[in-house]
Amino acid sequence: MNYSRMFTGGVALALGCGLLLSSYFSLAETNTSPTPSIQGEIVLSEIESSGPDPEFCHIPAVVGRYPFGEQGGCYKNDNDLIMLRNVPSALTIRIHDDRGCRDGGKDWRIGITTVKNPTTTGNGVGNTLDDFVKFETIWNTPVGKVIVPGVMKAESWSYNGNMPDFTNGASCLDVKRD
Repeated sequence: MNYSRMFTGGVALALGCGLLLSSYFSLAETNTSPTPSIQGEIVLSEIESSGPDPEFCHIPAVVGRYPFGEQGGCYKNDNDLIMLRNVPSALTIRIHDDRGCRDGGKDWRIGITTVKNPTTTGNGVGNTLDDFVKFETIWNTPVGKVIVPGVMKAESWSYNGNMPDFTNGASCLDVKRD
């Protein structure tokens, strides 16, 4: 009996099985790893005579406080439109005229809550007003009612109780998880 051939064959078989098992566990780790989360984005713009201003203010749909002037494209406060792109459900987005996002800040605050996962307004491109929701529309919708599919009004407040002039007023946006 040739033990060296049996030994060589056994070693080859063990190595082959080891490689097979190693490949299996490597693939298993790859296939079971968590998928990256989609954070989505909040886009603000203003109404111009030709439609939405193409200079958008982009804010990630992540819990936090976002004073304008500190976010890409958000250097001005003349936004009066909001668009959502792949925003997760159960987020409350509040727009303030107060740079510190303080409750009862200056003159007004409006808030919406996403109720569909993910939520995109219109087609999410931003080339027409149909992709956006006007601040005025948010203000005029009763609290708890759907404004557009996937978006419900959460709140509105103004210093004097009347609908504010949203022109050159939005200064901060905060995102909270419900």
